[in-house]
Amino acid sequence: MNLRTHIANILTLTNFTLGVVSILISASSGIGSIPYLWSALLIIIAAFTDRFDGKMARKLNTVSELGKELDSLSDLVSFGVAPAILTWRLYNLTANEGGTLPTIILYLVVLFFPMAGALRLAKFNIQDDRSYFVGIPITLAGGMTALINLLLMVFIGHGQPCSLAVSMLTIIVTAILGVLMISKFKLQKR
Repeated sequence: MNLRTHIANILTLTNFTLGVVSILISASSGIGSIPYLWSALLIIIAAFTDRFDGKMARKLNTVSELGKELDSLSDLVSFGVAPAILTWRLYNLTANEGGTLPTIILYLVVLFFPMAGALRLAKFNIQDDRSYFVGIPITLAGGMTALINLLLMVFIGHGQPCSLAVSMLTIIVTAILGVLMISKFKLQKR
């Protein structure tokens, strides 16, 4: 087995693994603020691995259809599902303050974000001209969602869950990022 031919896929599977672990941490019952911070951080680290898998495949001349499909599936998990679960968890950490967002709205946003990401990835995969993105990339949307959650917890919550109003703001931002993923504007690919 030639390890060189698998380096890009190993990076992609690292991205996938970080996303799954983030989901597991976020979904765990009785989660405190420290595991929550780790969950957000894992998504951000996954974004860095995603940044290099394609570059590595091109540099090593190991681009493959398997790698392309694996990349899309990994991106959906790490930057679609994991950030949605993270946002859902932040709301649940703060919901005991009184006053609640109607559950249906929370669930709609949490479902919409990964669905928008899946649609965005599928459209990109069949797009002929890949020199640009239509809508913001899922990696950017998911990474921003995780970063916003992390920053709010650290700087506004001082390492503790934020106020209910702040977590509602995070839900709104997550919904906006979902809309931006499926929007029609073009963004030059770097």
